[in-house]
Amino acid sequence: MGHKPMETESARGRHQGPSPTETARRAGQLLREGSPEALQLIHDEISPLLQFWLSARFAGRLDTSERQDVLSTVLVHIWEGRKGYDPRRSLASWAHAITRNIAFDVLRRKLRHSEASEWTAENEPAYEVQEEESTLVAIRQADLEALLKSLDKNEQVVVRDYIANGSEPQWAKRSAEGLGITTNALRVRKHRAITKMRMLWNQQNCQVDANGR
Repeated sequence: MGHKPMETESARGRHQGPSPTETARRAGQLLREGSPEALQLIHDEISPLLQFWLSARFAGRLDTSERQDVLSTVLVHIWEGRKGYDPRRSLASWAHAITRNIAFDVLRRKLRHSEASEWTAENEPAYEVQEEESTLVAIRQADLEALLKSLDKNEQVVVRDYIANGSEPQWAKRSAEGLGITTNALRVRKHRAITKMRMLWNQQNCQVDANGR
């Protein structure tokens, strides 16, 4: 007579425990209800995924303590924005968008303190440029002017010039000379401004979604 294979603890957990999707849905419901239990579920189920993404994306750019600070800030933002969360949206995707914005904001602050050595015309990360361009393309034309007006005057000048002439090979050098700043400072200013526009645009979209759009 054969014996039934012994089921491992992990296997029992897979059979008996809720799926990640069910857990995320439950966390979303609790978040809307204002239950602190939501943060524990997010910390246990979603934060490890965000930590993995941060480690892969910002390796060598944000250290372990900085990445932990980002995750802690993410939980604060999620809790403070709980009333605007639409449970029809993926909680993990929403948390990832918040994480991405905060991480780039932390990186921007680091770069601002070391413009001359950290960010030069020769080593500007290609994916940063691609993300800036994709942000400007994604923002609807109707929103673009309003978001530009949310920037300070110096940032507006750089972004408007970038939109009009950024495809020119010598744009950064020419624009920097015209403004009387270094190309490093120009690129940091541009990145800071477009990051701010993206964050404001994301916030507006979250508010629209929450109102049933």
